[in-house]
Amino acid sequence: MKALKLIFVSLIMVMVATPALAARHRMVTRTYSESSMQPNFYIGVAGGMVGTDVPTQDAAAVSTPATNANSVFIGYAFNKYIAAEVGYTSFNNLELGADTLLKTTAPSISVVGMLPMADVASLFVKGGYASTSTTVTTGGVDGTAQALGGATYGGGLQFNMGRHANLRLAYDVYKLTTDGTNSYTHNVSSLGVMFRF
Repeated sequence: MKALKLIFVSLIMVMVATPALAARHRMVTRTYSESSMQPNFYIGVAGGMVGTDVPTQDAAAVSTPATNANSVFIGYAFNKYIAAEVGYTSFNNLELGADTLLKTTAPSISVVGMLPMADVASLFVKGGYASTSTTVTTGGVDGTAQALGGATYGGGLQFNMGRHANLRLAYDVYKLTTDGTNSYTHNVSSLGVMFRF
């Protein structure tokens, strides 16, 4: 008799719990589906660290090869696999010698390829062109800005934070040619947030 009562109570619990579990599953599925249908336009900000590889003849002069980097960007996603993006990045105060600072700004344009993962996150790669302006400050006096251009590329991971926001982990490379044989390479690791509208 006790066994029959136990079976009866278990069946009632299963009958009560099943609709609740089904409703929960539908709610989670709907949330993921809605997050995957994000608006096309987006704008974002990011901050992180940049390390700079310099030409061989200048390497001995670099006293602090890593500093902070900040960026803003805006883009348009044509679908969940491809987007176009423009950005503006500032590499702050790379020190050369005792009283010489370099400050570089880099507008860029890129194509972004994305690979969604279960509507929760996306892997992405990007490639494009950056045109930089570097100002040399010596003893507190700004010198003439030097313009350089070159390829920019990178990749990372984007996490969906709902329909209107993403969290972006990124690694970007700016390879800037100074002449036919030498180039400065900025390697940027960053964390950013994107807002979609």
